[in-house]
Amino acid sequence: ERDTTKTENVAPPAETSEPVAPELRKREATVSPIKNKRWKLVLLNGEQIELTEKFRSEPYITLSLHSDKMTGSGGCNRFGCKYVLDDERVSFSGFATTKIYCEDAMKVEEPFLRDLATVSGYRLDGDTMWLLQNGKRIMKFEAVYLN
Repeated sequence: ERDTTKTENVAPPAETSEPVAPELRKREATVSPIKNKRWKLVLLNGEQIELTEKFRSEPYITLSLHSDKMTGSGGCNRFGCKYVLDDERVSFSGFATTKIYCEDAMKVEEPFLRDLATVSGYRLDGDTMWLLQNGKRIMKFEAVYLN
């Protein structure tokens, strides 16, 4: 008896869907390296930040990963605002802050908050971030990693 079944090499069906134009593809969420980190202020307008016992916390900022909110502390008061981030441009607006007076901390906090409102960009070098005002470095931060 002979085997009458034939085995054929059949090519898999061709793709039937058209390629998606690049502008219609889902965009990958790009995570900025400055988001979702605690950035400790170490230099403000050329002056090293010296903490005393009169500071309630170290001055810092944190840009939310999932919203346009930034939170932080000026050393005495906590604050929050909105941020806009576009490549190496960043700006902050709509500040809300607690209203406590801390003698030494206010010498840092007042210019820190005032100057944050004038920031127009940033530069990143590893765990160091500079905030810029019209291209000029006005604040230096270092990333703080928490356990």
